[in-house]
Amino acid sequence: MEIEEKKEKTIKIIKNILCATFVPLIILGCYIGVNFKPDKEFVKYSHETPENTYVAVDIVAIQACVESYDVVLENEGTEIVKGDQVSVTEYECVFVSDDGYTGIITIDEVIYNGEQMKPIIAAMSDVTLSPEPVRFYGNTTTEISSKMEEWLAEGGFDPDIMAPVRIKGSIMPEKEVSKVGTAIIFVGIFAGLAGFVLALMVNLKQGKRERQA
Repeated sequence: MEIEEKKEKTIKIIKNILCATFVPLIILGCYIGVNFKPDKEFVKYSHETPENTYVAVDIVAIQACVESYDVVLENEGTEIVKGDQVSVTEYECVFVSDDGYTGIITIDEVIYNGEQMKPIIAAMSDVTLSPEPVRFYGNTTTEISSKMEEWLAEGGFDPDIMAPVRIKGSIMPEKEVSKVGTAIIFVGIFAGLAGFVLALMVNLKQGKRERQA
């Protein structure tokens, strides 16, 4: 009888610990998941990169060729929901990467006009310049606007040679789901379920004793 009571007391202690920790664990997991997301893994851009691949490219020379307006946003922004049709100016640009690849990248007008872009914009017309590369991230696509096709045709460029795949680019990397945060949330859920099961066991044993009494 004494051994049974000690066992029941131990179960109650474990149950109390699990019930006391599952909510803080879930909150901690959510906090880590929101605030400490790792950068999405990428591959280095090349002409052999398949479509729909997340890439990074270090650009050393760039030139805006075509403007487009009223685009559908790929990412969420302040007070803007992903997929909204908004008035945003984007540039389709030709570029040269630090490892000698040419390409076509679509970027926001604000990014293109930023201070860090000025050296690599100048480098497109002055080959003697050696600016620090600017890294862009984005998904590859085979799509190209009709205006860009016209621009390339006028210059005598073959888009399939210059850029077999194109990039929808940003200087900010995308984020992945935090594996650590997700793991902590699952531990918290497990603790809650285990605490619930132990609570049932304790209640059933107490009910059984009361019936026997």
